[in-house]
Amino acid sequence: MFIFVNKNNIDDFSTQLQIFDQNIFIPAFPDPNERESLADDIIPRMTDSVKDGPRTYCILALDDIDGHVIGGLIADWYGDCESLEIIYIAVSQDERRKGIGRSLLDFSINRIKETVHKEDRSIKHIFIEVDIPEQKHADTLSDEVIDSVERISVWEKWGAKRIPINYTQPSLSAGKTPVSHMMLMRLAVSDDDRNNTILSEDLKNFLEAFYKGLNSENNGSLTKMIEDIDMISRDGWITLENLTESPRSYISDAVITSHYLIKDRIGINLPETCIDFNSYECDLMNYVNQKNRPFKTKFVKLLTDIQLVMPSFYKYTSEGVTHYYKTRAKKLLADISVSISCPPDMDNVNPIAHLSVRPSSDSSFSELDIIRLITPFGSRQENYIPDSDIYFEIKGKLMNREQLLMSLLEIREEGKIVNIEEGASQFDINSIRPYDGQPKFDKELFLKSMVSGDIKADLFSKIICGLILGIFDYDRMNCAEVEDTFRPVVKSNNSAIILSRGHIFKIEDMDEDDSKALKRVSISPYLLIPSTALAFNGIALTECETLITDILNNRFRLNITKVIQQCETVLDLKYLENIFQYQSEQDIVNEGRKQRSMNDRFMKLTHRIDLLKKRTQKSSDIIIEGFLGILATFGIMEVFANEMKWTSVFVLLIAAIFGIEAYRWYKVRKMIDLK
Repeated sequence: MFIFVNKNNIDDFSTQLQIFDQNIFIPAFPDPNERESLADDIIPRMTDSVKDGPRTYCILALDDIDGHVIGGLIADWYGDCESLEIIYIAVSQDERRKGIGRSLLDFSINRIKETVHKEDRSIKHIFIEVDIPEQKHADTLSDEVIDSVERISVWEKWGAKRIPINYTQPSLSAGKTPVSHMMLMRLAVSDDDRNNTILSEDLKNFLEAFYKGLNSENNGSLTKMIEDIDMISRDGWITLENLTESPRSYISDAVITSHYLIKDRIGINLPETCIDFNSYECDLMNYVNQKNRPFKTKFVKLLTDIQLVMPSFYKYTSEGVTHYYKTRAKKLLADISVSISCPPDMDNVNPIAHLSVRPSSDSSFSELDIIRLITPFGSRQENYIPDSDIYFEIKGKLMNREQLLMSLLEIREEGKIVNIEEGASQFDINSIRPYDGQPKFDKELFLKSMVSGDIKADLFSKIICGLILGIFDYDRMNCAEVEDTFRPVVKSNNSAIILSRGHIFKIEDMDEDDSKALKRVSISPYLLIPSTALAFNGIALTECETLITDILNNRFRLNITKVIQQCETVLDLKYLENIFQYQSEQDIVNEGRKQRSMNDRFMKLTHRIDLLKKRTQKSSDIIIEGFLGILATFGIMEVFANEMKWTSVFVLLIAAIFGIEAYRWYKVRKMIDLK
């Protein structure tokens, strides 16, 4: 049973309103900044004692048997812009999931419609505010966070769609603060309301009326939202967003490999040789007759059918607009493979660990799942932070990628594994199929266009570009962007390798033998080994840059000679050039060094080292000149020693020479400008 409370009968239901306030309303909205006072704010608007504000309605849900309060809805009506805002709806915890909330919503909207129709008005828009679920670690998720996601699911089921602006709720009353962790949604007014777009002017009018009703019309947050509306408006309309992600493809044969620097290998036991990689390395590398290779990769462990836990809710930013989505599949089955690349001199060069993730047998990932895995070494243009909300569940324990590697490699100390934001991925084109309801992909046409270089901006090509770049919003890409993204470094009739920032991407028409060869290590050594060489090069350059930065931050520039020797040793022994036998791998490394600015960094480092050498030599010359000057002074004083005592003059002369030379030495050190 539902009761429509208004100014005419409010006194008759004062007891029920108090019960609703204390037992349901306040517990459902625990944040005081998000909750108005029923007695001080809401009831005065219901009784028309507040001027220039919205008209407020309250509908209570009562139990059919004994009439006790089990829920309620509060809504504000803005007549000038014909907009209704459902500001609060809550059902007692014991009565949830019984359909009461939906019935309460439908009853309330219909009664309010009847009321405004009597005034020759109609409801054009219904708005709601919903909390943005917090992104916390999966092993510490609270009930409140889960409820936030479920609440969004309920509103979406009822026909609500998000308005894609960065929304801020103004201060609800004196002493309360604005709330920016909310989203604004539009609810379908009727079953015929497709609710896909909204006029930008209608939205502006509602926001202005809403802020005015709270005495916040001259507010910077309102101005910013108006600017956001103008930015995303297309021909005066704004497209609304569903909050459940919409994958466009399934991919069953794919592997995503991330690289991690191991700062300390103590306790890591590895075999001398590895049957999984040894023959590949001997084939690929042309380094001292293939015996003393610059690094050797060794397989460590394979785990199958591991639960991969995706975030229940995530966000990213594309072209200035923040998007929020619920994950369609939160848990996936994955196989995990771990390998380590070890340089021969383990004391001077830290190893690199490789974590490969692929769908388990008879399982598949969507392209959005894979993009979440690729983002650590793909594009950061969407401001998506992946490792904070992707976990592996092993024996009931949730671990992120770094924690998983620490566990498998038996590393106890935190901070010994560092993501270097580089990696590789490999896809079998035959395993990519359209998601439910999506049109079929013409893979043969894609392979032909891949060989000819005439890539079309169709859905399949856009999905591939999304995987290459590691971006969710791939569907917005135009033909020019697709062509610019898909530029293979190496290609054949059935495969292509593309580099994008820290990502080496390979797509191919894989046969059964190829799949069997990758059973344990997951990713092709012909892809992993060049990717590892680039990773070692990046680490070597960073090491030299850090050494030089540290010496330049030293006031007196001490130990410059030692730093020069260290840098030259690193570039000579750790920076890998021309180590591959075949042109394909040479092209991959050369393009990788070019894209990752390694060539420029290398040239800048060698230039800095040369400058340091010259300035160091000048410093040495000044010191020698100073000593020679002092010795010459001693000689002069010895001639006149028998005739007069110039002890004080002598001391002053020595001090002057020493001071001048020290000043020259200091100035030379300060002259070192290596920017």
